[in-house]
Amino acid sequence: MGNLITNEKTGEYLQLSNAGTSVLMSVLLLAGSDVAATPWELDFVAWLADHDQNLLGLGMSGFDINDIAWTKSDFIEQKRFVLRVIHKAMKRHRWEALPYEPPFVLESLTKLRDMIDHYQVTHVGSEKPWSIEFKPEEPLKCPVHQIYEHALGCFICLDN
Repeated sequence: MGNLITNEKTGEYLQLSNAGTSVLMSVLLLAGSDVAATPWELDFVAWLADHDQNLLGLGMSGFDINDIAWTKSDFIEQKRFVLRVIHKAMKRHRWEALPYEPPFVLESLTKLRDMIDHYQVTHVGSEKPWSIEFKPEEPLKCPVHQIYEHALGCFICLDN
């Protein structure tokens, strides 16, 4: 089993093992939690945290790039933020907080970056709300990993 991250608008995809998915989300959360400031950015990080296989089940946390709650009016800023999170993760931002060394995640981050880069404002349909099933009432950071938690706790703590 595993997970698939797709960009159906361009036909691109990233196939990940369950472990690879957890590692990718962990490094994105480490980076995103440190730079998210606006409500949309905080919701993006909460949306990432919501893709926890401990909540959804193994092989159930894939997504399509179009599932991100993009808006046409703010698309350029939103895309710039997502790419900034990916670039920060590619620079190994706070990877020392992980209880392991992520061996292959740079390849996954590169592919994800390319998929986001190829996603265009013309791909955005009608605006949709975030689909965040396990969003806490208030953004809270894990005291150990300093990442935004989902309603049931820390993505990284639950993954160990």
